[in-house]
Amino acid sequence: MKRLYLSGPMTGKPALNFPAFHAEADRLRALGYQVVNPAELNPDPSASWHACMRADLKALLDCDAICLLEGYSKSRGACLELTVALQIGLEVIYLSNKEKEGGVYEISSPSGRFYVGQTHCFDRMWIEHRRDLRAKKTSLCWPAKSLG
Repeated sequence: MKRLYLSGPMTGKPALNFPAFHAEADRLRALGYQVVNPAELNPDPSASWHACMRADLKALLDCDAICLLEGYSKSRGACLELTVALQIGLEVIYLSNKEKEGGVYEISSPSGRFYVGQTHCFDRMWIEHRRDLRAKKTSLCWPAKSLG
């Protein structure tokens, strides 16, 4: 079973964006994935940013992929987590909060949009993404692996 790490904006968001993290963790767990949720790792809202990031980065190192919630690019912590994930070769999954009918959720990547649910897998997205990156002759290539 793949272990996924959720990453996204928290600082400055109402309730530290915990409801969005918990909802996404619940959805991914319902699809059969093991999920590491920073909102569960650091439930104390008075904890310092540095203390939270240290715990989060340790947990990230034991994961197979990082799942980026909408708004991740405006978050200092999420950008740091993404940098670490890329450097250690984790898969990167771009999630959106647009729920689709029948428990299928939208996943987007720089090479296009795909949908995943109980009968789909992430594999197709990463094969396409890798092909697109090679066509553009970029060095940011990570392995295509199935999350199922």
